[in-house]
Amino acid sequence: MPGLFGYIDEDVLSCDDQILRGMRDLLIYVGGCKSEPFYHKDGVHAGYCAPSYATVDQYTNEVDGVVCWCDGEIYNADELTKSSLLASLPSIAAPSFPSTQHTKKLILSAYKSGNLMDFLVKTDGYFSAVIHDTKNQQIKLITDRFGFRPLFYAVHNGKIIWASECKAFLAISDFRICVDRQSVDDFMKYAELCDDLTWLDGVRMLDAATVLTFDIQSGIIKKERYWLAEEIKPLTGKVNISELCEEWGRLFKLSVAERAVCSDAERSGLFLSGGLDSRAILAAMPEPSNGSKINAVTQGDSRCDDVRLASVVAQMKRANHTVFPQEIDGWLERALFGIWVTDGAVDLTSQQGTKYLAAISKCFDICMNGIGGGPLQGGRVLGSSRVQEHGRTDSGEPGLQMLRRRAIRPALWIDEAYFKVRMPFFDSDLYNFVIALPREVRAARTFYWHALLHNFPEYYKDIPWQQAGVPISLPKPVFEARFFYNRVKCRFKRKLQGWGLPVHDSKLYFDVPAALHQKGNRELARTILSDKNAIWPNYVSGGVNSVLNGNTKMLCRVLTFEIYMRQLSDPQFRKRSLNAPDGVD
Repeated sequence: MPGLFGYIDEDVLSCDDQILRGMRDLLIYVGGCKSEPFYHKDGVHAGYCAPSYATVDQYTNEVDGVVCWCDGEIYNADELTKSSLLASLPSIAAPSFPSTQHTKKLILSAYKSGNLMDFLVKTDGYFSAVIHDTKNQQIKLITDRFGFRPLFYAVHNGKIIWASECKAFLAISDFRICVDRQSVDDFMKYAELCDDLTWLDGVRMLDAATVLTFDIQSGIIKKERYWLAEEIKPLTGKVNISELCEEWGRLFKLSVAERAVCSDAERSGLFLSGGLDSRAILAAMPEPSNGSKINAVTQGDSRCDDVRLASVVAQMKRANHTVFPQEIDGWLERALFGIWVTDGAVDLTSQQGTKYLAAISKCFDICMNGIGGGPLQGGRVLGSSRVQEHGRTDSGEPGLQMLRRRAIRPALWIDEAYFKVRMPFFDSDLYNFVIALPREVRAARTFYWHALLHNFPEYYKDIPWQQAGVPISLPKPVFEARFFYNRVKCRFKRKLQGWGLPVHDSKLYFDVPAALHQKGNRELARTILSDKNAIWPNYVSGGVNSVLNGNTKMLCRVLTFEIYMRQLSDPQFRKRSLNAPDGVD
Protein backbone atom coordinates (compact mmCIF):
# COMPACT_ATOMS: atom_id res chain seq x y z
CA MET A 1 0.00 0.00 0.00
CA PRO A 2 2.18 2.91 -1.18
CA GLY A 3 1.51 6.23 0.49
CA LEU A 4 3.07 9.16 2.32
CA PHE A 5 6.63 9.52 3.57
CA GLY A 6 8.96 12.25 4.75
CA TYR A 7 11.38 13.55 7.33
CA ILE A 8 13.04 16.71 8.60
CA ASP A 9 16.78 17.19 8.19
CA GLU A 10 18.51 20.52 7.73
CA ASP A 11 21.58 18.90 6.15
CA VAL A 12 21.73 20.12 2.55
CA LEU A 13 22.93 16.67 1.46
CA SER A 14 19.38 15.41 2.08
CA CYS A 15 18.24 17.31 -0.99
CA ASP A 16 19.74 14.73 -3.37
CA ASP A 17 16.58 12.56 -3.15
CA GLN A 18 18.47 9.47 -1.95
CA ILE A 19 16.61 9.10 1.34
CA LEU A 20 13.18 9.88 -0.13
CA ARG A 21 13.82 7.47 -2.97
CA GLY A 22 14.73 4.81 -0.43
CA MET A 23 11.56 5.45 1.62
CA ARG A 24 9.41 5.33 -1.50
CA ASP A 25 10.97 2.12 -2.77
CA LEU A 26 10.37 0.37 0.55
CA LEU A 27 6.64 1.05 0.11
CA ILE A 28 6.54 -0.65 -3.29
CA TYR A 29 6.21 -4.44 -3.38
CA VAL A 30 4.56 -5.30 -6.70
CA GLY A 31 4.75 -3.80 -10.15
CA GLY A 32 5.57 -0.14 -10.49
CA CYS A 33 4.22 2.94 -8.85
CA LYS A 34 3.44 6.55 -9.67
CA SER A 35 5.22 9.17 -7.62
CA GLU A 36 4.66 12.85 -7.08
CA PRO A 37 7.80 15.03 -7.36
CA PHE A 38 9.90 14.97 -4.21
CA TYR A 39 9.70 18.07 -2.05
CA HIS A 40 12.62 19.83 -0.35
CA LYS A 41 12.12 23.11 1.46
CA ASP A 42 13.37 24.59 4.73
CA GLY A 43 14.73 21.23 5.85
CA VAL A 44 11.44 19.41 5.15
CA HIS A 45 11.67 16.51 2.72
CA ALA A 46 8.50 14.70 1.66
CA GLY A 47 6.80 12.65 -1.02
CA TYR A 48 3.81 10.56 -2.02
CA CYS A 49 3.58 7.51 -4.23
CA ALA A 50 0.56 5.53 -5.44
CA PRO A 51 0.05 2.09 -7.01
CA SER A 52 0.48 1.94 -10.76
CA TYR A 53 -3.31 1.88 -11.32
CA ALA A 54 -3.79 5.27 -9.59
CA THR A 55 -3.08 8.84 -10.66
CA VAL A 56 -0.88 11.41 -8.92
CA ASP A 57 -0.24 15.12 -9.26
CA GLN A 58 2.68 16.04 -11.47
CA TYR A 59 3.57 19.02 -9.31
CA THR A 60 3.54 19.97 -5.63
CA ASN A 61 0.49 22.01 -4.63
CA GLU A 62 1.60 25.02 -2.59
CA VAL A 63 -0.81 27.80 -1.67
CA ASP A 64 0.50 30.83 0.23
CA GLY A 65 3.30 28.85 1.84
CA VAL A 66 1.22 25.77 2.70
CA VAL A 67 1.84 22.39 1.07
CA CYS A 68 -0.33 19.28 1.43
CA TRP A 69 0.13 15.62 0.56
CA CYS A 70 -2.77 13.18 0.82
CA ASP A 71 -3.38 9.45 0.57
CA GLY A 72 -6.99 8.25 0.30
CA GLU A 73 -10.49 9.31 -0.68
CA ILE A 74 -13.42 11.41 0.54
CA TYR A 75 -16.89 10.26 -0.54
CA ASN A 76 -18.99 13.32 0.33
CA ALA A 77 -16.78 15.72 -1.62
CA ASP A 78 -19.72 17.35 -3.37
CA GLU A 79 -21.38 18.20 -0.05
CA LEU A 80 -18.12 19.57 1.38
CA THR A 81 -17.34 21.59 -1.73
CA LYS A 82 -20.64 23.44 -1.34
CA SER A 83 -20.09 24.10 2.39
CA SER A 84 -18.81 27.31 3.96
CA LEU A 85 -15.81 25.50 5.47
CA LEU A 86 -13.51 25.98 2.49
CA ALA A 87 -11.42 28.88 1.31
CA SER A 88 -11.84 30.06 -2.24
CA LEU A 89 -9.27 28.07 -4.21
CA PRO A 90 -9.14 27.44 -7.96
CA SER A 91 -10.24 24.07 -9.40
CA ILE A 92 -12.18 23.06 -6.29
CA ALA A 93 -15.23 21.72 -8.15
CA ALA A 94 -16.04 18.17 -7.03
CA PRO A 95 -15.19 15.41 -9.54
CA SER A 96 -17.74 12.79 -10.52
CA PHE A 97 -15.84 10.07 -8.61
CA PRO A 98 -13.58 10.00 -5.50
CA SER A 99 -10.08 11.30 -6.12
CA THR A 100 -6.95 11.56 -3.98
CA GLN A 101 -6.01 14.74 -5.82
CA HIS A 102 -9.34 16.37 -5.00
CA THR A 103 -9.15 15.21 -1.38
CA LYS A 104 -5.82 17.03 -1.10
CA LYS A 105 -7.35 20.22 -2.47
CA LEU A 106 -10.23 20.03 0.00
CA ILE A 107 -7.91 19.57 2.99
CA LEU A 108 -5.63 22.37 1.83
CA SER A 109 -8.62 24.67 1.32
CA ALA A 110 -10.07 23.86 4.76
CA TYR A 111 -6.70 24.55 6.38
CA LYS A 112 -6.30 27.89 4.60
CA SER A 113 -9.81 28.90 5.69
CA GLY A 114 -9.02 28.11 9.34
CA ASN A 115 -11.75 25.44 9.45
CA LEU A 116 -9.65 22.28 9.29
CA MET A 117 -11.01 20.65 12.46
CA ASP A 118 -14.67 21.35 11.63
CA PHE A 119 -14.06 20.15 8.08
CA LEU A 120 -12.53 16.87 9.27
CA VAL A 121 -15.53 16.21 11.53
CA LYS A 122 -17.82 16.37 8.50
CA THR A 123 -15.74 14.26 6.12
CA ASP A 124 -16.81 10.78 5.07
CA GLY A 125 -13.83 8.84 3.82
CA TYR A 126 -10.55 7.13 4.58
CA PHE A 127 -7.42 9.22 4.18
CA SER A 128 -4.25 10.46 5.78
CA ALA A 129 -2.56 13.74 5.03
CA VAL A 130 0.55 15.76 5.78
CA ILE A 131 0.69 19.56 5.77
CA HIS A 132 3.82 21.71 5.77
CA ASP A 133 3.08 25.24 6.90
CA THR A 134 6.22 27.14 5.91
CA LYS A 135 5.17 30.38 7.60
CA ASN A 136 4.41 28.83 11.00
CA GLN A 137 7.21 26.26 10.63
CA GLN A 138 4.94 23.32 11.41
CA ILE A 139 4.31 19.82 10.14
CA LYS A 140 0.79 18.43 10.63
CA LEU A 141 -0.08 14.74 10.34
CA ILE A 142 -3.78 13.94 9.88
CA THR A 143 -5.82 10.73 10.07
CA ASP A 144 -9.45 10.08 9.15
CA ARG A 145 -12.06 9.55 11.86
CA PHE A 146 -11.52 5.77 11.88
CA GLY A 147 -7.77 5.87 11.26
CA PHE A 148 -8.10 3.49 8.32
CA ARG A 149 -5.35 5.17 6.25
CA PRO A 150 -2.47 4.88 8.72
CA LEU A 151 0.39 7.23 9.45
CA PHE A 152 3.37 6.14 11.53
CA TYR A 153 5.78 8.59 13.08
CA ALA A 154 8.88 8.77 15.24
CA VAL A 155 11.00 11.55 16.68
CA HIS A 156 14.56 10.92 15.54
CA ASN A 157 17.44 13.19 16.55
CA GLY A 158 14.89 15.74 17.69
CA LYS A 159 13.11 15.75 14.30
CA ILE A 160 10.05 13.90 13.06
CA ILE A 161 9.87 11.08 10.50
CA TRP A 162 6.58 9.87 9.05
CA ALA A 163 5.37 7.23 6.62
CA SER A 164 2.30 5.19 5.75
CA GLU A 165 4.22 2.05 6.76
CA CYS A 166 6.93 1.48 9.39
CA LYS A 167 9.26 -0.23 6.93
CA ALA A 168 9.96 3.09 5.19
CA PHE A 169 11.98 4.21 8.24
CA LEU A 170 14.74 1.79 7.23
CA ALA A 171 15.82 4.32 4.60
CA ILE A 172 16.98 6.70 7.36
CA SER A 173 20.67 5.79 7.61
CA ASP A 174 21.07 5.97 11.40
CA PHE A 175 17.60 4.68 12.32
CA ARG A 176 17.96 1.81 14.82
CA ILE A 177 15.69 -1.22 14.92
CA CYS A 178 14.74 -1.82 18.54
CA VAL A 179 11.89 -4.16 19.52
CA ASP A 180 9.05 -2.82 21.66
CA ARG A 181 8.59 -5.48 24.36
CA GLN A 182 5.03 -4.42 25.17
CA SER A 183 4.08 -5.07 21.54
CA VAL A 184 5.54 -8.57 21.75
CA ASP A 185 3.51 -9.29 24.89
CA ASP A 186 0.30 -7.92 23.32
CA PHE A 187 0.78 -9.80 20.05
CA MET A 188 1.48 -13.12 21.72
CA LYS A 189 -1.60 -12.68 23.89
CA TYR A 190 -4.10 -11.15 21.44
CA ALA A 191 -2.62 -11.75 17.95
CA GLU A 192 -2.61 -8.02 17.27
CA LEU A 193 -0.65 -4.88 17.99
CA CYS A 194 -2.51 -2.64 20.42
CA ASP A 195 -3.11 1.02 21.16
CA ASP A 196 -0.65 3.14 19.14
CA LEU A 197 2.29 0.74 19.52
CA THR A 198 4.27 -0.89 16.72
CA TRP A 199 6.92 -3.61 16.72
CA LEU A 200 9.53 -0.83 16.87
CA ASP A 201 10.29 1.02 20.07
CA GLY A 202 9.69 4.75 19.59
CA VAL A 203 7.59 4.34 16.46
CA ARG A 204 3.90 5.11 16.94
CA MET A 205 0.77 4.79 14.85
CA LEU A 206 -1.12 8.09 14.86
CA ASP A 207 -4.48 7.75 16.60
CA ALA A 208 -7.70 7.90 14.60
CA ALA A 209 -9.39 11.30 14.14
CA THR A 210 -6.22 13.09 15.17
CA VAL A 211 -4.19 16.05 14.00
CA LEU A 212 -0.59 15.92 15.20
CA THR A 213 1.35 19.17 15.03
CA PHE A 214 5.15 19.12 15.13
CA ASP A 215 6.82 22.48 15.73
CA ILE A 216 9.98 22.41 13.64
CA GLN A 217 11.83 24.98 15.75
CA SER A 218 11.08 23.64 19.24
CA GLY A 219 10.51 19.95 18.44
CA ILE A 220 7.31 20.01 20.51
CA ILE A 221 4.48 17.64 19.52
CA LYS A 222 0.83 18.47 20.11
CA LYS A 223 -2.04 16.06 19.34
CA GLU A 224 -5.71 17.04 19.00
CA ARG A 225 -8.70 14.73 18.56
CA TYR A 226 -11.38 16.23 16.34
CA TRP A 227 -14.01 13.50 16.75
CA LEU A 228 -14.98 10.90 19.37
CA ALA A 229 -17.55 8.14 18.92
CA GLU A 230 -18.42 8.56 22.59
CA GLU A 231 -19.96 11.96 21.75
CA ILE A 232 -22.73 10.31 19.69
CA LYS A 233 -25.88 10.54 21.80
CA PRO A 234 -28.23 7.52 21.92
CA LEU A 235 -31.73 7.89 20.51
CA THR A 236 -34.32 8.32 23.22
CA GLY A 237 -38.08 7.91 23.46
CA LYS A 238 -40.31 5.25 21.96
CA VAL A 239 -38.81 3.51 18.96
CA ASN A 240 -40.27 1.47 16.14
CA ILE A 241 -37.97 -1.34 14.99
CA SER A 242 -39.43 -1.38 11.47
CA GLU A 243 -38.78 2.34 11.08
CA LEU A 244 -35.22 1.93 12.37
CA CYS A 245 -34.65 -0.93 9.93
CA GLU A 246 -36.01 1.19 7.07
CA GLU A 247 -33.66 4.06 7.94
CA TRP A 248 -30.72 1.67 8.26
CA GLY A 249 -31.50 0.32 4.79
CA ARG A 250 -31.67 3.82 3.30
CA LEU A 251 -28.31 4.82 4.77
CA PHE A 252 -26.63 1.53 3.88
CA LYS A 253 -27.82 1.57 0.25
CA LEU A 254 -26.66 5.17 -0.09
CA SER A 255 -23.25 4.26 1.33
CA VAL A 256 -22.84 1.36 -1.10
CA ALA A 257 -23.94 3.52 -4.05
CA GLU A 258 -21.47 6.30 -3.14
CA ARG A 259 -18.59 3.85 -2.88
CA ALA A 260 -19.50 2.01 -6.08
CA VAL A 261 -19.03 5.23 -8.08
CA CYS A 262 -16.06 4.98 -10.39
CA SER A 263 -14.61 6.40 -13.57
CA ASP A 264 -15.63 5.11 -17.00
CA ALA A 265 -12.45 3.04 -17.12
CA GLU A 266 -13.08 1.31 -13.77
CA ARG A 267 -15.28 -1.58 -12.61
CA SER A 268 -16.56 -2.17 -9.10
CA GLY A 269 -16.95 -5.60 -7.53
CA LEU A 270 -16.49 -7.41 -4.24
CA PHE A 271 -15.12 -10.35 -2.32
CA LEU A 272 -18.15 -12.53 -1.58
CA SER A 273 -18.30 -15.13 1.21
CA GLY A 274 -20.98 -17.15 2.93
CA GLY A 275 -21.28 -14.54 5.68
CA LEU A 276 -23.86 -11.82 6.18
CA ASP A 277 -21.84 -8.69 5.45
CA SER A 278 -20.60 -9.17 1.89
CA ARG A 279 -24.04 -10.55 0.99
CA ALA A 280 -25.62 -7.28 2.14
CA ILE A 281 -23.19 -5.28 0.01
CA LEU A 282 -23.98 -7.37 -3.07
CA ALA A 283 -27.70 -7.01 -2.47
CA ALA A 284 -27.35 -3.22 -2.21
CA MET A 285 -24.97 -2.71 -5.12
CA PRO A 286 -26.53 -0.82 -8.05
CA GLU A 287 -26.39 -2.47 -11.45
CA PRO A 288 -23.48 -1.13 -13.56
CA SER A 289 -24.65 1.73 -15.79
CA ASN A 290 -22.96 0.23 -18.85
CA GLY A 291 -25.12 -2.90 -18.72
CA SER A 292 -22.33 -5.22 -17.57
CA LYS A 293 -22.55 -7.55 -14.58
CA ILE A 294 -21.12 -7.13 -11.10
CA ASN A 295 -17.98 -9.21 -10.58
CA ALA A 296 -17.86 -11.22 -7.34
CA VAL A 297 -14.84 -13.21 -6.19
CA THR A 298 -14.65 -15.95 -3.55
CA GLN A 299 -11.50 -17.59 -2.22
CA GLY A 300 -11.46 -21.00 -0.59
CA ASP A 301 -11.69 -24.75 -0.90
CA SER A 302 -14.26 -25.57 -3.58
CA ARG A 303 -16.10 -27.82 -1.05
CA CYS A 304 -16.41 -25.19 1.67
CA ASP A 305 -19.63 -23.47 2.70
CA ASP A 306 -18.28 -20.04 1.77
CA VAL A 307 -17.97 -21.01 -1.88
CA ARG A 308 -21.28 -22.88 -1.95
CA LEU A 309 -23.34 -20.09 -0.36
CA ALA A 310 -21.57 -17.31 -2.28
CA SER A 311 -22.46 -19.08 -5.52
CA VAL A 312 -26.15 -19.15 -4.56
CA VAL A 313 -26.17 -15.45 -3.64
CA ALA A 314 -24.25 -14.45 -6.79
CA GLN A 315 -26.83 -16.20 -8.96
CA MET A 316 -29.60 -14.19 -7.32
CA LYS A 317 -27.87 -10.94 -8.33
CA ARG A 318 -26.90 -12.39 -11.73
CA ALA A 319 -23.31 -11.50 -10.89
CA ASN A 320 -20.23 -12.98 -12.49
CA HIS A 321 -18.81 -15.26 -9.80
CA THR A 322 -15.21 -16.50 -9.88
CA VAL A 323 -13.72 -18.90 -7.32
CA PHE A 324 -10.00 -18.93 -6.54
CA PRO A 325 -8.77 -21.91 -4.49
CA GLN A 326 -6.70 -21.63 -1.34
CA GLU A 327 -3.67 -23.89 -1.68
CA ILE A 328 -1.64 -25.38 1.17
CA ASP A 329 1.51 -26.16 -0.82
CA GLY A 330 3.94 -23.25 -0.61
CA TRP A 331 1.64 -21.30 1.72
CA LEU A 332 4.30 -20.26 4.26
CA GLU A 333 6.72 -19.14 1.54
CA ARG A 334 3.99 -16.94 0.03
CA ALA A 335 3.07 -15.65 3.50
CA LEU A 336 6.52 -14.05 3.83
CA PHE A 337 5.35 -11.54 1.26
CA GLY A 338 2.13 -10.84 3.15
CA ILE A 339 3.93 -10.31 6.45
CA TRP A 340 6.28 -7.78 4.85
CA VAL A 341 3.44 -5.86 3.20
CA THR A 342 1.40 -5.66 6.43
CA ASP A 343 4.35 -4.57 8.61
CA GLY A 344 3.98 -7.77 10.64
CA ALA A 345 0.60 -6.63 11.96
CA VAL A 346 -1.37 -9.57 10.50
CA ASP A 347 -0.46 -12.97 11.90
CA LEU A 348 -0.17 -16.12 9.82
CA THR A 349 -3.68 -17.38 10.54
CA SER A 350 -4.94 -14.55 8.30
CA GLN A 351 -2.20 -14.69 5.66
CA GLN A 352 -3.93 -16.37 2.74
CA GLY A 353 -4.99 -15.36 -0.72
CA THR A 354 -1.95 -13.54 -2.10
CA LYS A 355 -1.35 -16.06 -4.86
CA TYR A 356 -4.20 -14.92 -7.11
CA LEU A 357 -4.32 -11.17 -6.46
CA ALA A 358 -2.98 -10.32 -9.92
CA ALA A 359 -5.72 -12.47 -11.49
CA ILE A 360 -8.37 -11.04 -9.15
CA SER A 361 -7.38 -7.49 -10.12
CA LYS A 362 -8.57 -8.32 -13.63
CA CYS A 363 -12.10 -8.85 -12.24
CA PHE A 364 -12.51 -5.36 -10.77
CA ASP A 365 -10.72 -2.10 -10.08
CA ILE A 366 -12.70 -1.20 -6.95
CA CYS A 367 -13.44 -3.84 -4.33
CA MET A 368 -16.21 -3.44 -1.75
CA ASN A 369 -15.25 -4.93 1.61
CA GLY A 370 -17.55 -5.93 4.48
CA ILE A 371 -15.29 -4.95 7.39
CA GLY A 372 -17.36 -3.62 10.30
CA GLY A 373 -20.56 -5.51 9.54
CA GLY A 374 -22.25 -7.68 12.15
CA PRO A 375 -20.90 -6.56 15.54
CA LEU A 376 -20.94 -2.88 14.58
CA GLN A 377 -24.42 -2.84 13.07
CA GLY A 378 -26.16 -3.95 16.25
CA GLY A 379 -24.66 -7.28 17.16
CA ARG A 380 -25.83 -10.84 16.65
CA VAL A 381 -27.26 -13.55 18.88
CA LEU A 382 -24.01 -15.47 19.33
CA GLY A 383 -21.53 -12.74 18.49
CA SER A 384 -18.21 -11.46 19.67
CA SER A 385 -17.30 -11.45 23.35
CA ARG A 386 -15.58 -8.11 22.79
CA VAL A 387 -18.21 -5.89 24.24
CA GLN A 388 -16.46 -2.56 23.84
CA GLU A 389 -16.39 -0.79 20.50
CA HIS A 390 -13.35 1.39 21.26
CA GLY A 391 -10.25 1.12 23.43
CA ARG A 392 -9.77 -2.00 25.53
CA THR A 393 -12.17 -4.02 27.61
CA ASP A 394 -11.86 -4.15 31.38
CA SER A 395 -9.71 -7.27 31.03
CA GLY A 396 -7.24 -5.41 28.79
CA GLU A 397 -8.38 -7.16 25.61
CA PRO A 398 -8.50 -4.92 22.52
CA GLY A 399 -11.95 -3.60 21.65
CA LEU A 400 -13.59 -4.17 18.28
CA GLN A 401 -12.43 -0.95 16.67
CA MET A 402 -8.84 -1.59 17.73
CA LEU A 403 -9.11 -5.05 16.19
CA ARG A 404 -10.36 -3.60 12.92
CA ARG A 405 -7.76 -0.87 12.77
CA ARG A 406 -4.72 -2.82 13.98
CA ALA A 407 -5.36 -6.31 12.50
CA ILE A 408 -8.20 -6.49 9.96
CA ARG A 409 -7.57 -3.25 8.07
CA PRO A 410 -3.82 -3.92 7.55
CA ALA A 411 -4.77 -7.22 5.89
CA LEU A 412 -6.25 -5.11 3.08
CA TRP A 413 -2.93 -3.37 2.36
CA ILE A 414 -1.96 -6.24 0.07
CA ASP A 415 -5.21 -5.89 -1.86
CA GLU A 416 -4.63 -2.15 -2.27
CA ALA A 417 -1.44 -2.79 -4.20
CA TYR A 418 -3.74 -4.17 -6.93
CA PHE A 419 -7.10 -2.38 -6.62
CA LYS A 420 -8.97 0.18 -4.51
CA VAL A 421 -10.77 -1.05 -1.39
CA ARG A 422 -13.90 0.69 -0.07
CA MET A 423 -15.83 -0.12 3.11
CA PRO A 424 -19.58 0.69 3.06
CA PHE A 425 -20.22 -0.22 6.72
CA PHE A 426 -17.99 2.68 7.77
CA ASP A 427 -19.99 5.43 6.14
CA SER A 428 -20.08 8.32 8.62
CA ASP A 429 -23.87 8.76 8.64
CA LEU A 430 -24.48 5.02 8.89
CA TYR A 431 -21.95 4.71 11.72
CA ASN A 432 -23.53 7.59 13.65
CA PHE A 433 -26.95 5.98 13.23
CA VAL A 434 -26.03 2.52 14.52
CA ILE A 435 -23.99 3.86 17.44
CA ALA A 436 -26.99 6.05 18.38
CA LEU A 437 -29.42 3.11 18.42
CA PRO A 438 -31.16 2.90 21.81
CA ARG A 439 -29.21 0.91 24.36
CA GLU A 440 -31.96 -1.70 24.68
CA VAL A 441 -31.90 -2.26 20.90
CA ARG A 442 -28.14 -2.76 20.82
CA ALA A 443 -28.24 -4.92 23.96
CA ALA A 444 -30.66 -7.32 22.24
CA ARG A 445 -27.94 -7.89 19.58
CA THR A 446 -30.46 -8.76 16.88
CA PHE A 447 -31.01 -5.41 15.16
CA TYR A 448 -28.64 -6.20 12.28
CA TRP A 449 -30.58 -9.35 11.46
CA HIS A 450 -33.90 -7.51 11.57
CA ALA A 451 -32.44 -4.84 9.26
CA LEU A 452 -31.12 -7.40 6.76
CA LEU A 453 -34.39 -9.34 6.67
CA HIS A 454 -36.38 -6.11 6.36
CA ASN A 455 -34.36 -4.69 3.46
CA PHE A 456 -33.11 -7.78 1.61
CA PRO A 457 -35.46 -10.66 2.57
CA GLU A 458 -34.75 -12.77 -0.51
CA TYR A 459 -31.05 -12.90 0.41
CA TYR A 460 -31.53 -13.95 4.03
CA LYS A 461 -34.88 -15.68 4.63
CA ASP A 462 -33.91 -19.11 3.31
CA ILE A 463 -30.17 -18.93 2.57
CA PRO A 464 -28.06 -20.06 5.57
CA TRP A 465 -25.41 -17.99 7.28
CA GLN A 466 -22.09 -19.78 6.83
CA GLN A 467 -21.02 -19.40 10.45
CA ALA A 468 -24.26 -20.83 11.86
CA GLY A 469 -25.20 -23.26 9.10
CA VAL A 470 -28.85 -22.06 9.25
CA PRO A 471 -30.77 -18.96 8.09
CA ILE A 472 -31.04 -15.99 10.45
CA SER A 473 -34.82 -15.93 9.89
CA LEU A 474 -35.39 -18.90 12.23
CA PRO A 475 -36.98 -18.26 15.63
CA LYS A 476 -34.28 -17.48 18.17
CA PRO A 477 -34.55 -20.75 20.22
CA VAL A 478 -34.46 -22.87 17.06
CA PHE A 479 -31.58 -20.86 15.61
CA GLU A 480 -29.52 -21.15 18.79
CA ALA A 481 -30.13 -24.89 19.09
CA ARG A 482 -29.12 -25.62 15.51
CA PHE A 483 -26.17 -23.23 15.70
CA PHE A 484 -24.93 -25.04 18.81
CA TYR A 485 -25.38 -28.43 17.14
CA ASN A 486 -23.40 -27.34 14.08
CA ARG A 487 -20.59 -25.94 16.22
CA VAL A 488 -20.26 -29.22 18.12
CA LYS A 489 -20.30 -31.19 14.87
CA CYS A 490 -17.54 -29.04 13.38
CA ARG A 491 -15.36 -29.39 16.46
CA PHE A 492 -15.82 -33.16 16.38
CA LYS A 493 -14.80 -33.26 12.71
CA ARG A 494 -11.66 -31.28 13.47
CA LYS A 495 -10.81 -33.72 16.24
CA LEU A 496 -11.12 -36.58 13.77
CA GLN A 497 -8.95 -34.67 11.30
CA GLY A 498 -6.34 -34.24 14.04
CA TRP A 499 -6.28 -38.01 14.44
CA GLY A 500 -5.51 -38.37 10.74
CA LEU A 501 -8.96 -39.48 9.57
CA PRO A 502 -10.10 -38.25 6.11
CA VAL A 503 -12.97 -36.09 7.35
CA HIS A 504 -13.79 -32.79 5.63
CA ASP A 505 -15.03 -29.78 7.59
CA SER A 506 -16.95 -27.57 5.17
CA LYS A 507 -16.71 -24.60 7.55
CA LEU A 508 -12.99 -24.17 6.81
CA TYR A 509 -12.15 -22.19 3.69
CA PHE A 510 -8.48 -22.63 4.62
CA ASP A 511 -7.13 -25.17 7.11
CA VAL A 512 -4.23 -23.48 8.93
CA PRO A 513 -3.27 -26.49 11.13
CA ALA A 514 -3.17 -28.72 8.05
CA ALA A 515 -1.05 -26.13 6.22
CA LEU A 516 1.43 -26.00 9.11
CA HIS A 517 1.73 -29.79 9.11
CA GLN A 518 2.36 -29.99 5.37
CA LYS A 519 5.96 -31.12 4.91
CA GLY A 520 7.30 -28.12 2.99
CA ASN A 521 5.66 -25.55 5.25
CA ARG A 522 6.76 -27.34 8.41
CA GLU A 523 10.35 -27.62 7.25
CA LEU A 524 10.41 -23.90 6.43
CA ALA A 525 8.89 -23.04 9.82
CA ARG A 526 11.56 -25.11 11.59
CA THR A 527 14.32 -23.51 9.53
CA ILE A 528 13.11 -20.01 10.38
CA LEU A 529 12.69 -20.67 14.10
CA SER A 530 15.96 -22.57 14.54
CA ASP A 531 18.17 -20.12 12.64
CA LYS A 532 21.25 -19.12 14.66
CA ASN A 533 20.28 -15.45 14.21
CA ALA A 534 16.68 -15.98 15.31
CA ILE A 535 15.27 -13.08 17.32
CA TRP A 536 12.21 -14.67 18.94
CA PRO A 537 14.06 -16.66 21.70
CA ASN A 538 15.00 -13.31 23.29
CA TYR A 539 11.32 -12.47 23.80
CA VAL A 540 9.32 -15.73 23.90
CA SER A 541 9.92 -18.67 26.22
CA GLY A 542 10.23 -22.25 25.02
CA GLY A 543 12.43 -24.12 22.58
CA VAL A 544 11.92 -24.70 18.87
CA ASN A 545 10.25 -28.09 19.31
CA SER A 546 7.86 -26.90 22.01
CA VAL A 547 6.75 -23.99 19.80
CA LEU A 548 6.46 -26.13 16.67
CA ASN A 549 4.48 -28.85 18.42
CA GLY A 550 2.44 -26.58 20.64
CA ASN A 551 -0.63 -24.44 20.12
CA THR A 552 -1.19 -23.56 16.44
CA LYS A 553 -2.19 -19.98 17.23
CA MET A 554 0.95 -19.36 19.28
CA LEU A 555 3.12 -20.93 16.59
CA CYS A 556 1.64 -18.53 14.03
CA ARG A 557 2.24 -15.52 16.28
CA VAL A 558 5.86 -16.45 16.98
CA LEU A 559 6.53 -17.07 13.29
CA THR A 560 4.94 -13.75 12.33
CA PHE A 561 7.12 -11.86 14.81
CA GLU A 562 10.29 -13.67 13.80
CA ILE A 563 9.68 -13.29 10.07
CA TYR A 564 8.97 -9.56 10.23
CA MET A 565 11.90 -8.72 12.51
CA ARG A 566 14.22 -10.70 10.27
CA GLN A 567 12.82 -8.88 7.24
CA LEU A 568 13.68 -5.56 8.88
CA SER A 569 17.16 -6.53 10.04
CA ASP A 570 18.39 -8.97 7.37
CA PRO A 571 18.47 -7.60 3.78
CA GLN A 572 18.96 -11.08 2.33
CA PHE A 573 15.92 -12.49 4.14
CA ARG A 574 13.94 -9.42 3.05
CA LYS A 575 14.93 -10.01 -0.55
CA ARG A 576 13.62 -13.57 -0.33
CA SER A 577 10.33 -12.27 1.09
CA LEU A 578 9.93 -9.85 -1.80
CA ASN A 579 9.97 -12.61 -4.37
CA ALA A 580 6.35 -12.16 -5.42
CA PRO A 581 4.08 -15.19 -4.85
CA ASP A 582 3.11 -17.37 -7.79
CA GLY A 583 0.67 -15.55 -10.01
CA VAL A 584 1.62 -12.11 -8.62
CA ASP A 585 2.98 -9.69 -11.16
